[in-house]
Amino acid sequence: MRCTSQSLAIATGVLLLSAACAHAQVVHDPSYQLSTELTGLGNPQGIDVDALGNVYVADSSKGTILKGLAGTYAPIISGIPVSEFFGLEIGALAVHIGPDQTLWYGEGGRSTGVEQIHHTSLDGTLIQSLAPTAQGGNWSGVAVDPGSGRLYASSANRDRIFTSDPTGSGSYGTLAEFANTASSALTSPTGILIDGDRLLVGYYGPWGAAVGIASYDLATGALLDDAFVTEIPGLTALDRMGDGRILATQFGAFEGDGVLWLIDPATGEKTALVSGLTSASGVAVAPDGTTIYLADMGIANEGEGILYKLTIVPAPAVLPVLLSALVCTRRRR
Repeated sequence: MRCTSQSLAIATGVLLLSAACAHAQVVHDPSYQLSTELTGLGNPQGIDVDALGNVYVADSSKGTILKGLAGTYAPIISGIPVSEFFGLEIGALAVHIGPDQTLWYGEGGRSTGVEQIHHTSLDGTLIQSLAPTAQGGNWSGVAVDPGSGRLYASSANRDRIFTSDPTGSGSYGTLAEFANTASSALTSPTGILIDGDRLLVGYYGPWGAAVGIASYDLATGALLDDAFVTEIPGLTALDRMGDGRILATQFGAFEGDGVLWLIDPATGEKTALVSGLTSASGVAVAPDGTTIYLADMGIANEGEGILYKLTIVPAPAVLPVLLSALVCTRRRR
C-alpha cells in the first residue's frame, strides 16, 4: 500500500483519514484526531514516552532507537544487530521507560540464547546488558514494577516470561523463568503490562490466529485467566490510558487488518479506537494520560513505517462567543 495524499475529515461521528490507497485509517472516537508524527521508519516496533514527553521508538530494521518530539527525532542508540526473523528484518523489539526514567530495550531476530535485554540512560548511555538465557530471546515485551523494581520480559520465540530482580547496586541479576506459556497453549507472548497485582500478557499466537490477552499473578506467575481478552490476531503491544483503560495493537493476519483496541480493565471488553492500519506494531501513552503514539510498520522491509499521534480534539470556541453575543443583545434591550 502506498498512499499519495491524506486528509482528515469528520463524517457521521467518525474521524476518517482518507487516502488514495486500498484502505484508510478510521478513528472510531470523534473526540480524537490522528496525525502523522514521523515517517520513513524501518519496521518500527516498541515505543514509549518519558516523563517529559519525549518519545522513544525502535527503528528496528535500521538497528537504532530514536528519541524525539514534535516530528524531530535522532538516534540515541545505533548498531543494534539486525537479522531476519520469518522474513522480517528486525533489531530492537521492546522499548520501555522504567519508573526511574531509564530506558530498557530487547533484541530480536538473532538466535535464541544470544539476544539480550539492555538497560541504558535516556541519552542511550549503557547501564547494563543482561546476560542472555538459553531459553529466552526475541524480547517483545519489557515492563518494570514501580513498587519492587522487578523486571518482566516476554520471549516470543520461546513462549516464556522471565524476571530479574534489582541487586541494590543499580544493576539486575540473572534472568529467571517466571511462566512457561506454552504449557497453557499460549503462543508467542509479546506486549506485557503490569496492572496492580497481575501481569497482563498479550499473545501474537500462530500466524492468523485470533488470540488475545492472559493474566498472571504478578508475584507467583500463576495463570489467572487465559482468555482475559480474546479475538485479537497478531497482538503486538500493550499500554494503559490515564483513566485505566488498556490499549492493545493488532498486527493482523493481512495488510490493512491493523487495529488499535481500547479495553475495559475490569471486563476485558474491547472496542476499536483506530482501524485500517497496515500492520500496527507498537503503542505508548504520553504523561498526560490521553495522548497516544502509535507505530504502524507498513509493508515489511519497505522502510515505510509510520509513527502516528492521537490527540484530543480541542473543544470548539464557538459556544462562548455565542453566549457573549446573546448577553450583549439582552443588555441592549
